[in-house]
Amino acid sequence: MPLNTASVLQLTALSASPSPGNTDGTVRCEIQNSNYPKTGQDKSGSGIGLEQVSKRLELIYPKHYEWEKGISANGQVYSSILTIQTKNL
Repeated sequence: MPLNTASVLQLTALSASPSPGNTDGTVRCEIQNSNYPKTGQDKSGSGIGLEQVSKRLELIYPKHYEWEKGISANGQVYSSILTIQTKNL
């Protein structure tokens, strides 16, 4: 079966910490991947993935995380930055 290049996901983990010696009590993960918006004809997936992640973060780390996410101005890159405060959990 040929690979549909429009459905290939390029995922790049830019950074994840804590690194050795990190004492600020946070874990930070920054991820970017290519953005391929669905067309009206694409019926794959249910589209609730980000909503589910948000609910789980609130259940596990209530008021102890910050999640920045969005699409670049040119619409080609999706970025997600998650910072979890691990002190006083």
